[in-house]
Amino acid sequence: MDPYRKAQAAAAATNDPRAIERDLLLRVTRALELADEKGDRFMMIKAITDNQSLWTIFVSDVVGQGNKLPAELRASIASVGMAVIKEMSENFENPDIPFLVEVNRNIIAGLSERPAAGPAPQRPSREISAEA
Repeated sequence: MDPYRKAQAAAAATNDPRAIERDLLLRVTRALELADEKGDRFMMIKAITDNQSLWTIFVSDVVGQGNKLPAELRASIASVGMAVIKEMSENFENPDIPFLVEVNRNIIAGLSERPAAGPAPQRPSREISAEA
């Protein structure tokens, strides 16, 4: 079962979108790490494609009219998401896996907290350009 079908199954079991998003990020992050550890090109292509799809969905959601997150948080998530998508698009053959994993783990940490509006994403150690 692919990660998106697993998320749909999880969605049926819970009404917590943060838990679903966290679970999806955990899965794609682990897939990136595993593919990198094994040096498996096919696994890496799949992991990058899944990560890129997930971030495309996140960015589309946070810039949407119906998103209820605070505007500043939405802008931060969109900016981080565009940097992640740009890294994977421009460097598909050899993306910066530690950067992608670090960004995902920072967002996972934020999704694991329970403040009302959610924490702002932490800045990864690598600088994200404004053009991202």
